[in-house]
This record gives sequence, structure tokens and C-alpha cells, in this order.
Amino acid sequence: MTSSHKLPASLILLRHGETVGNRQQLWTGWSDTALSEVGREQVSRTAARLERDSLGVVGLYSSPTGRAWKTALSIGQVTHLRPVRDESLREMHFGELEAIRSEHFQADHPEVYARWQDRTDEGFCWPAGESRFQFRARVRDTVLRLATAHPGEIILLATHSGFIRMALAHFVPHRFGEWWNVRIDNCSFTHLLVDGDAMAQVPTFNDISHLAD
Repeated sequence: MTSSHKLPASLILLRHGETVGNRQQLWTGWSDTALSEVGREQVSRTAARLERDSLGVVGLYSSPTGRAWKTALSIGQVTHLRPVRDESLREMHFGELEAIRSEHFQADHPEVYARWQDRTDEGFCWPAGESRFQFRARVRDTVLRLATAHPGEIILLATHSGFIRMALAHFVPHRFGEWWNVRIDNCSFTHLLVDGDAMAQVPTFNDISHLAD
């Protein structure tokens, strides 16, 4: 008798290359900012790594935001996979505070800043943007949807640091529950083995070995 249990899906979560907004310390969620010169080099090195070893990737999905989409296009060229735009892979929506400089956040929006500081407050919502609860639900549902569509397969998601942090916080809470302390570097690989809504495994976390000089 054969088992009907499906093998876990392997999701490789790739943060986009460095952007001009990253260098300027802007809060860019749904708003966009171009890849910096450093970011373009990071993307080139990431593509070169996948050209040497495709890691067995059979599907390529991307946030539609330009910084992630351009990263995905470069990956697609070497893996011969056509990126699929997925709106749900976007960064958190910062609403009225989109593109604000970090240094202006507290001074210009003291009440929002005061509540934002309590990272455990899932009800915190960016003005005209997303709440942490909404963002967590979106990330959870997206990961489960894509994992369910690719049982036993390896797919790559070109996305954002916030999305990756929240995925780790939800599926691996014992290790990454304090998502605000989790560092996700530009063009880093984080490998998530997802088997339904159960605890996931993380064979690789924030791998940037391909960016080393």
C-alpha cells in the first residue's frame, strides 16, 4: 500500500538586490526604487551562482515590485524559467508612510512610531496600509498556496526582507519568532521546507556566500 502523503515543498526565498532606497534608508514597501550599482552586481553574482547550480528549481515566482522583478528576470535568464508575477509576494504596505526616511519617522509621526515600537503588537497598522496581522496572514497564505502547488518540488521566490522574516516567524516560531531581530541580506538565499501548516525546516538561512569577494 502506497502512502498518499505528499512530500514537502522546497521554497528558496531570495531577497532582491540592494536598492537606492536601501542606501538612503527609505521605507519602501509597495513603492519602488531602482537597484543600486551594488545591487545590480549582487543580482549578477546571484544569477551566476544559479547558472553553475540551478539547485533543481522548477518554478520562479516574483513580487511585481520592480526591484524584485528585475532580480527575478536575471534569474530566469540563467535557469530558463519564466518568472510569474505574484502580487502576494509584495513587501508590507506602509501606507501613508511609504518612502519616508528612517530618520524622519519618529519626528514626523510620533504616535505611529510609539505604537510601531511594540513589535509584539499584531494589531499595529500603518496608516492607510497593512496591519501586522494582515501581513502575517498574507504571507502564510501565499507560502501555503505555492507549497501546495509544488509538492516535492523546488521553487524560487524573489521577494522582500519583510516577507521572508514573516514567513520564518510564522513557520519556524521557535527560532525566528522575534522577526524584528532577523537579518535578511540583499540577494540572500533562505531555504524553507514546507509541509502544510506544520513547523517548517530551514536547511539554509541568509546565505550570501555567492556575494563574497
